[in-house]
Amino acid sequence: MIIDTLSDLDPQPFDALDPSIGTAGTHSRLLGLERDTRWTTRYSVVHDTEGIAAATPIYLCGASRWLDPAYDPAVWASGREASETWQPRRTVVLAGRADLRSSLHVAPRARTPWVLRALLQDAADVAGVQHVAIPYIFDHDRRFLNIYAGPALRWRQLGAEASFYPPFADLTRLPSKIRSVLKRDLAAIRRHEVVSRVDDWTNRRPEELEADVYLIAAHKARFGLPDHPELVALRMSHWTRVSHVQPLVFHARTAHIEGVLTALLWSNELELHELGLSGEPSRERQAVYAELVFHAPMRFAASHGLTRIRAGLEASTAKYVRGATLAPVFTAVTTMDALLDATRS
Repeated sequence: MIIDTLSDLDPQPFDALDPSIGTAGTHSRLLGLERDTRWTTRYSVVHDTEGIAAATPIYLCGASRWLDPAYDPAVWASGREASETWQPRRTVVLAGRADLRSSLHVAPRARTPWVLRALLQDAADVAGVQHVAIPYIFDHDRRFLNIYAGPALRWRQLGAEASFYPPFADLTRLPSKIRSVLKRDLAAIRRHEVVSRVDDWTNRRPEELEADVYLIAAHKARFGLPDHPELVALRMSHWTRVSHVQPLVFHARTAHIEGVLTALLWSNELELHELGLSGEPSRERQAVYAELVFHAPMRFAASHGLTRIRAGLEASTAKYVRGATLAPVFTAVTTMDALLDATRS
């Protein structure tokens, strides 16, 4: 069954299908993404005797170029034909198109060949295009697809999401190698007299928000990622409308360096989002970075009884040596005919 909007489904059963990707996979977040009219959104829904068993997002982009380079399948695909083959209007995107995390939203009990065939047939009926991209999925979805459609899929790992779990800031309960790295951080933070705080994003004054978003946009530009302060503000404003999400902003500073980090508090998780740092590379700047990205969020998580910090795909090594667990994130490209043939065999 194909539906046009998630408003046709109750949030609680939908969110229970696959909570593994956190805020990015919630009913409220995906419903908000439907407001972007540059995309056509549909959902393939399967029911069984226990209720809703699957609700896979199906996206078609109406633009002439991919709106976010991170979601351009030509970057993932190999071969000379990639750029021309993977045009937005010739490609259906399954599972997700934002937040660098996606889910097929299939309940564990429903990971069967007939459910996968039903989802893919719905996608073929909706899209009417030949090429398929399945971006930023985790291993449980990759294994589901590989069991029943593996020969049709070309896979690439796009990174690994870093997550921190308790005991967070309790150095006495951490392995010695991790403890040693964190102690060096703390010594540098003290030496450079880094001070930090965390604020509710929605309580910031306009001039404070302006300074925060400018710092984030400037930081990205320094790394060759064009951005604009208004776009940073727009992205955070979207999260203020997502149910049960509290947008936060961490601040850290010394006499010479300013830093900000946006974050989302949802359920028992803290999700780190966008970073902004002033100044040129230096040990002082590194100390501000360590406080902002590791130590301030860890103290916050510990004091609020959280069970996970999601720290994104970037700087995996720096996060791993500080105790993060890394979960690989994959993408697949294929054709619709190949997918359907594979599930029939």
